[in-house]
Amino acid sequence: MRLLSVAVSLFGPQKIVQELCISNEANSSYYVPAHKDKELGPELFMQVFEGTFVPWCLLEYNSSPNARLDLLLALLNDEYFSEQWQMILSYAINQEKSESEPGPQEVHYLDLLAMLLEKARTEIARRKMNNDFIHQFWFTPDKWQHELLESTAVAVACSPSPHMTSSARFLW
Repeated sequence: MRLLSVAVSLFGPQKIVQELCISNEANSSYYVPAHKDKELGPELFMQVFEGTFVPWCLLEYNSSPNARLDLLLALLNDEYFSEQWQMILSYAINQEKSESEPGPQEVHYLDLLAMLLEKARTEIARRKMNNDFIHQFWFTPDKWQHELLESTAVAVACSPSPHMTSSARFLW
């Protein structure tokens, strides 16, 4: 997982997603042009990001949530950041809302979202300290603010939630 995150940071999200789609062409529902030297188009990249990577990185009870969240952050792209952030938030918040009957292996998507926000906060601080200005979204706090985050925070704060730990972590 970490190797994939490093590869994305070295070669860029679109190139790695393209290579993964090409190498997994038989099992993929996405049509990827066979020309390896052509970059993956924005529509297909966003389709794969939303349909494959967001659910997979926010997977229920996976064995390595930190590594998957690192990968999700590595896949963020300056050009599509707003749309990608919207996709991540929508998925996590919708999954949290759809958990009507928690079972023994309940997933706290708010917990995963809180972990992701903590990782983003740490990464923003690290990049500022190292003067790493490659990706602009790391330096524009306004881009990380989102109506979905605000409305979810209000809903969590007003709700007598049975998931107090994940709710508190999210609000922190």
